[in-house]
Amino acid sequence: MHNILAGGARLCQYLGQALIAKGLAVTVINPDPAECDWLAGRVKGTVVCGDATDPEVLDDAGAGRAALLAALTGRDADNLVMCQLARQRFGVARTLALVNDPAKVEVFARLGITETISLTATLAEMIERQVGFEELVGHLPVGDGGLVVFEVELAAGAPAVGADVAALGLPAGCVVGAVIRAGKATVVRGGFRFAAGDRVLLLALPEELGPAIRRITGETA
Repeated sequence: MHNILAGGARLCQYLGQALIAKGLAVTVINPDPAECDWLAGRVKGTVVCGDATDPEVLDDAGAGRAALLAALTGRDADNLVMCQLARQRFGVARTLALVNDPAKVEVFARLGITETISLTATLAEMIERQVGFEELVGHLPVGDGGLVVFEVELAAGAPAVGADVAALGLPAGCVVGAVIRAGKATVVRGGFRFAAGDRVLLLALPEELGPAIRRITGETA
């Protein structure tokens, strides 16, 4: 499955690594040549340097065979244009847009964008509901993307099942923050053994996330 990520270097880096760790093909589009060079050394996918609102750049990135385009810039208008081009010109079935202004979420939906993410609205809802950290799903950047919080669920047969955290050989840039089992969060200490169905919260440097996921789940890029 081919996936296109268009946006800032840090965000595309850790999302790209997470997708690649799950065996998905990734192409990243970024307009800054220096950031593209930086990404090329950190993401095991294709990096296209250019403006993703340009149809030719999308074509070069393989939009015609993409299953997903995620528009992740800080500019709502650009994210909208990218997603509309992907759907209308290249027939991309799934488009995802980062919406920085939550008031525009409904507008994006009416214009055919299949999925939207509004961090502002999500965080506001969490605060109103007093949602605990254990309810976060997926990945969350910390410190301007310098650290990633990521959640994985252990399937039966995963390398981590039955193992102690010290035996996993996690990269130096990754630690297990907590494990959620039967709805209860537990801080992992020596002697703790993982079980199938555990939700494991990882704190990692972006470049260490993929190797850490492979160590825990056995999934390969």
